[in-house]
Amino acid sequence: MRARQHPVRRLLTSVLLAPLLFVLLYYGWLAISAWRSGYSWAEMDWNSDGRTTVREFFATNDIGRRPVTRNGRMCVEFFRLEDQRPLRITCTPSP
Repeated sequence: MRARQHPVRRLLTSVLLAPLLFVLLYYGWLAISAWRSGYSWAEMDWNSDGRTTVREFFATNDIGRRPVTRNGRMCVEFFRLEDQRPLRITCTPSP
C-alpha cells in the first residue's frame, strides 16, 4: 500500500504544476487557432526569408488578409491586425 503524501508537499506540487499546465493549454490553443486560420505553410513566411519558423506560425493569429487592387491586378494584402500595417502583398500573375 502506498503512503499518502504530506499535505504541504501535495500543495507545493499543485502550485508548481498549475502554471505549467496553463502554459501548455495556452500554447496548445494558439497552435490550434493558427492551424485553423486557413493560411498555407508557405503563406506563413511573414518575413519572406524562404522558411516558416515556429514564431511565424504562432504570429498567424495576429495577421489578417484583404483583397486589394495594384496596377489593375487583384492582389491579397497580409496585414497586422493590431495596427493595420501591411506585411506583404501577393499578386496573381498578369495574363
